Amino acid sequence: MRARKRSTPGKSPRPNTIKIVLVKWRDATHQEDDSTGPIGTMIAWTVGFLVHRTKKEIAFCMEIFEDGGKRNITTIPMPMVINIRTLASIPITTE
Repeated sequence: MRARKRSTPGKSPRPNTIKIVLVKWRDATHQEDDSTGPIGTMIAWTVGFLVHRTKKEIAFCMEIFEDGGKRNITTIPMPMVINIRTLASIPITTE
């Protein structure tokens, strides 16, 4: 369990900064049979709040809550990622 940070009266809470990223990536596809020939992979673009980025994967989410919780997290293996662009870095305060 994390201890809650106390704010000092008269002082603004210190904001955390979070990045909003645009990820261009190659998505896998599925088809029922080969009657139309191979369809290949598809290029996709997804936007979200960066959760983490490692050599193996990138994860980002659609929603962040005041307690630090996250929802609708997408994780993409780095070999599928074509490009990552930071759109903004914004302060997130807990109060």
